[in-house]
Amino acid sequence: MYKIILSSFMLLSAASYADNTPTFDFATGVLSMPFVSTSQGNYMATLQIDPNLPATTFTILQAEPTVVAANTTTPPTFSFTSGLLNLPKVNTTNGTYTAKLQLAENLFKLTAVQVVGVNIPTGDAPAIAGCSIFPSNNAWNTAINALPVHPRSAAWINTIRIAAIHTDFGADYGAGPFGQPINIVAGSTTPKYTFNFQIPIESDTGPYPVPDAFLREATDDKRLFIVDTETCKLYETYNANKTGAQWSAKRGAIWDMKSNGLRPLGSGSADEGGFPTVPGLVRYDEVASGIIKHALRFTFPKPNTAIWPARHTVGAAVAVNNTLPMGARLRLKDSVDISAYAPELQVILQAMKTYGIMLTDDGSALYLSGTPDERWNNDMLSNLRAIKGGDFEAVDSECMQVSPDSGEANPGKC
Repeated sequence: MYKIILSSFMLLSAASYADNTPTFDFATGVLSMPFVSTSQGNYMATLQIDPNLPATTFTILQAEPTVVAANTTTPPTFSFTSGLLNLPKVNTTNGTYTAKLQLAENLFKLTAVQVVGVNIPTGDAPAIAGCSIFPSNNAWNTAINALPVHPRSAAWINTIRIAAIHTDFGADYGAGPFGQPINIVAGSTTPKYTFNFQIPIESDTGPYPVPDAFLREATDDKRLFIVDTETCKLYETYNANKTGAQWSAKRGAIWDMKSNGLRPLGSGSADEGGFPTVPGLVRYDEVASGIIKHALRFTFPKPNTAIWPARHTVGAAVAVNNTLPMGARLRLKDSVDISAYAPELQVILQAMKTYGIMLTDDGSALYLSGTPDERWNNDMLSNLRAIKGGDFEAVDSECMQVSPDSGEANPGKC
């Protein structure tokens, strides 16, 4: 396990969770970080050491004492590049636990210590870089396997019956990443930019923290996604371009991932439906973990209406009554046998049964979105094309709505 031996440092992090603010004991050098969990699952606390400090002022040695946390099996990790110290925790029962990190006594001099807070994923919500990707009761993170079939299901599915699932992500190829990458930043140390937006009335002003070595979608859509680990805010732009020091985009949206708030009605985002995109992306790490706990994003051409939680639609010159509406939630039928697929694909397919796929953008029929990763096997992913639109059913997800202007979902209402 690890000690941290320092001569001067400051502890930083993004947001305290409820009243569970970390504490530091100057006498013992023990940093205590409380965890509160409402259900079983895996959680990780992220603490940030100021990356502006010279690396020579601190080092990490393999030594005792250890990080103390219930059933911890993974040692903490530290990145000198980002300044992020990750304390993994595995919790097997409900309750409150405290992880303790002890700084090496008699080997450091504390000149400035500020314990601001620690990001703790809430409930069973998916997480990235220590931030929950919206609350566990958000529509994205709510299971729909028990929801009733939508009265329009047969008509809607008939329009996509022969279309095949296509994974619009995988291992890199060609000129750029194959998929939609996510930039992880510490906002306080990342350059901020004000964008020139083509549709400013539907965009959030910003500023937007964009790293110098940014990753962006390689297609003409040029989506740019950023997660600020200090605030747990999500920044998304569509058709992002940089000329000199000036950024421009068609639209830009900023979400507080600790909130269920939606975009203003009638406003798009990086997706035409006004959705955040990141919550619906298939990420390799979650597939490798054996479970995806959120709905998956998919596209379909020219949705001309919108249902909750969608906020916007592209419309169509001629209304097509049976066209899937923006916000439609489709569920892979329980009768579809997924046992013959590769284990990784079974994880994706099971997510389609449990959480479904959600229509969020105008695009090619039944294209699933995900993050690029060299660990993907593109040939294996292509086997999902055996799944057709006719293998799905539309569910009545609107019955979960708690408020028209909130993404909170309550399946108990259905």
